[in-house]
Amino acid sequence: MLLVRCEVRPSPLHGLGLFLLEPVKAGAVVWSYENRVDRLYRVASLAVLPAHVADRIRHYGYQLNADDLVLCGDDARFINHADEPTTREDESMVFIRDTVAARDLAVGDELTEDYRLTTWEGRKNPL
Repeated sequence: MLLVRCEVRPSPLHGLGLFLLEPVKAGAVVWSYENRVDRLYRVASLAVLPAHVADRIRHYGYQLNADDLVLCGDDARFINHADEPTTREDESMVFIRDTVAARDLAVGDELTEDYRLTTWEGRKNPL
């Protein structure tokens, strides 16, 4: 669940992006898993869904581990990749990591993450 005010708009990085409507201090949590908003799916359970629904979940969700993926229930799905991202994962979290600001962020900054480090595949095969 996004914990900061944002809006979706065209991104110079890729398609649509997520942009801050308020300043955020370095280290502040900007996203945290919240089961009332976000959904944890067992990968095996996607097989019983219509193909177009399963494809959407795979596209917008992220692989948490070999068996699970998370689908954000808000606009966090519009966070784009950047080699030098504005956010990072809070490594103190064990199961699903919080996303925190990597530096002080201003109104209008785009929230980005390094997909190579925030996905299950990336964590299995670090840079």
